[in-house]
Amino acid sequence: MKMKYWILGFTLSFLAPQALAENLCAENDCSEAIENLHRAADYGADEAMIILAVSYANGEGVNVNMDQARIWMKEALRFRNPQAYHVKSNWRRNGTVFEQNEERADYWLQKAVESGYAPAVYEQAVRNIRANGDIDEILALLKDAAKDGHPESMYLLAQLFEESNQHRQAAQLYMHLAVKNYRDSNERNRAYARYFEQSEQEEDRELAAQLREYESMEVIVVRGIQSEPMEYFNDFSARLNEEFYRRKATGSNVRRAPPCGSFASPCNIIFDRKTRDTAATNVEELLQGL
Repeated sequence: MKMKYWILGFTLSFLAPQALAENLCAENDCSEAIENLHRAADYGADEAMIILAVSYANGEGVNVNMDQARIWMKEALRFRNPQAYHVKSNWRRNGTVFEQNEERADYWLQKAVESGYAPAVYEQAVRNIRANGDIDEILALLKDAAKDGHPESMYLLAQLFEESNQHRQAAQLYMHLAVKNYRDSNERNRAYARYFEQSEQEEDRELAAQLREYESMEVIVVRGIQSEPMEYFNDFSARLNEEFYRRKATGSNVRRAPPCGSFASPCNIIFDRKTRDTAATNVEELLQGL
């Protein structure tokens, strides 16, 4: 898998068109940021494209406009944005923006999985579990996402290891999750430390000591986006504006060309892509993944 992703939470009801309870933008607060996003999108920033698609679908910072949501989603898909694959899958599954179509939803989900987008890999694993799918395939999916540090996948994989008495593997996953203070991983980490301390095997005692070391680590959680989402949104749109708007357009408004440094343009890098780490449910969560 090429990129590292995190997930804010698993849901199968992504991006409903109705305004959510807490939108990122209050009325008229996002006009300049939205304008910057439009400029960046016109110059080939797929990150801006998917944000605009979600913004128009939810009515965040702009009026709800399903035509614009479809236009920008299609553009993001054309640029092979893996987050767009996943959002499109859920839109298709729920009949949001596009007509409901389970077959097309599965198609876009598979595209996201093939792109290495960890939230999509996790979703596929969960769907396979619900369908009583092949356990080896489920484990392979979860291991792939877990390697990228995807906490939901790590946690589910640890539970499966625990149920199959593969306690060392489970303990190691809980140990790393405890540093993130994820769910009840601290309690499970302590329980495994006590469990391995009772063993007479040296390697078990060494693992117990390692678990205790992680237990004593101080967890510092930084959530700047939650305290000042508008500031982050404006900064992000300004950065896209700075890095894209000052260069000559390489495509028309109808067929935009990828920026230099992307998969299709092996030239000087102009835009430094950030790895995405979230399956978004609104613009604020989408920004956390950019």
